[in-house]
Amino acid sequence: MGYPQKKIIGENWFDRFVTPSMRLSALKSLEKLFSGEKESEGYIVIPIINKIDLVPVLGTDLDRMINDAKSINPNIKVIPMSAKTGENFNEFLEFLNL
Repeated sequence: MGYPQKKIIGENWFDRFVTPSMRLSALKSLEKLFSGEKESEGYIVIPIINKIDLVPVLGTDLDRMINDAKSINPNIKVIPMSAKTGENFNEFLEFLNL
């Protein structure tokens, strides 16, 4: 992506790295890909559940979020991570081959 890790961690990726004019189109495409309605066109889709550092504070059920994603597409790989703390960030970078 051309950004050092320090500039990526803690950022809202969608707002920071997707231009405003492309956001609606990107969201619609992601929804179709995640649901399995549309096939990948040579790129790999991987949902990232970010801000997992807030799970204990918010009482979020991380396992349920992962299971919900897998109920839409059983073969999907999900990376739960925290851009703030860097937890699982290396797994994401490995997935991107960075």
